[in-house]
This record gives sequence, structure tokens and C-alpha cells, in this order.
Amino acid sequence: MDNKITKDGVYTTKNDGVVRQMFYCGKGEHRFSETGYCDLFGKHGSFKEYEQLCKLSGYGLSVDAIADVLLKDTRTIAVWQRGRE
Repeated sequence: MDNKITKDGVYTTKNDGVVRQMFYCGKGEHRFSETGYCDLFGKHGSFKEYEQLCKLSGYGLSVDAIADVLLKDTRTIAVWQRGRE
């Protein structure tokens, strides 16, 4: 509760052109993005693609099938499914 986190600007992603929020952590004295501490950080895909991946995975589709639907390489899909490395 004693850690003050404030909004600290925005940035636009190269992949999907979405404006994302930056934050500043007063206690740790560092900036981080809205995806900075989640499994999507550093992955090169849009939120829409990740949402589709989750839905297709939930239906039990294979990595090959998901890669075909999303027009991505199977290795990319496998990395996204594993999360942060």
C-alpha cells in the first residue's frame, strides 16, 4: 500500500499499433509497461492474436492447427503457449 504507482506516458506497439500505458513505480524507481510483468512481455504479436491462441488452445487444437489459422510459424505458437522464457 505504501508503493505509489503512477501513469508515466504511453507508447505505440510496432506490431499492432495499439497505444499502451507506461507506469512508474515510486518504491522501485523504475518504469514498466502494462505488459511488463505478464507472459506477453517481449512477445511479438498482438493482443488479438494472443486471445485467439488462448481460445483455440481451449478447444484442443494442435500447435500446427493454430499456426495455420493465425498464419504464424509453429515455433512461434509453441513459444507463446509456454509463456515467459
